[in-house]
Amino acid sequence: MAVSLKNMAVQADALRAKLKAEQDAKEQKAAPKADFNDSKFKGELIGAKTTYILRILPNTHLNDGNSEPWAQTAVHIFTNPMGVKKFALCPKTLDKAAPCPLCEKSRALFAKVNAKEASKAEEDAARRFYHKPRYFVNVLVVDDPRPADKGCQKGKVLVWELGPQIKERLSEALIDQKKTFHDVQAGFNFHLVVKKKGEFLNYEASYFSPEPTPVATDDAELERISNSIVDLQKFAIGRGPRPYEDLKAMMEGREIEKKEREYDSATGETTSRPVGAPALNEEINFDDKAPVPAAKAAVASAAAPAAPKAASKPALSDDELLSQLDGLESV
Repeated sequence: MAVSLKNMAVQADALRAKLKAEQDAKEQKAAPKADFNDSKFKGELIGAKTTYILRILPNTHLNDGNSEPWAQTAVHIFTNPMGVKKFALCPKTLDKAAPCPLCEKSRALFAKVNAKEASKAEEDAARRFYHKPRYFVNVLVVDDPRPADKGCQKGKVLVWELGPQIKERLSEALIDQKKTFHDVQAGFNFHLVVKKKGEFLNYEASYFSPEPTPVATDDAELERISNSIVDLQKFAIGRGPRPYEDLKAMMEGREIEKKEREYDSATGETTSRPVGAPALNEEINFDDKAPVPAAKAAVASAAAPAAPKAASKPALSDDELLSQLDGLESV
């Protein structure tokens, strides 16, 4: 039996709340998703030299900030047979004993280099396919010379992705100079000096401030910075390495493009599109360690005769192999 309308007052608060929740959910789904790169410090060269002042922050998500301030990964960047540039997190990032088809390919090519049977293209491919170290740190951008409309990031807490050259500089500061540069009260600002050396960006002129300074002058600012520090392991590693067979398919150009369904609130349509940006950066910058040209000689010392092939020869460790790969140079 229908409710009589006589003396009835409609209570619509619950209905309004329900409809508002549905509306908010649609707007949130339609809103542009945050770009992975929006959270990263992006230094660039302007003119002959550009200097940024960064404060490296402790990784408070690891051992209460008392461990190293960086998270380390191993990455592969290569071009597949279709000519498409690909990025992949190496499984050895999490387990040095984990099998990886890209590392296996590099080792096979490198064996030909050592046997002096490799072509120039194979020598180059041996190094390109091998995993390379990348490091991630939280930084406060203390000073950025770029204007606001040209990408200035001053005052922001961001993730800085760096390569071996700068990481080595940080290690030297900690070990040799006894500078705990990431201490929030008595740490040191890092002056990132960007220049060009040949065709590549170079950071050799970078240095730490001579005097320590606190990262913030008041509690409110310190709290803002603290709350902005991200978990570097989650940021850099994300969902983790792809399975072996997926990596092999990617390497061989057999990768199937995955798609997801997405509702467009503007048109009311549901469409398929490629899966959004992965949890890992696809545009790794290796310019702080210039790629080494393909060798015209074997990696071993030019003066040394080629070693005879021997099945019993122990395999090189990852560190030894990478060191030799980095030694590929033109003569």
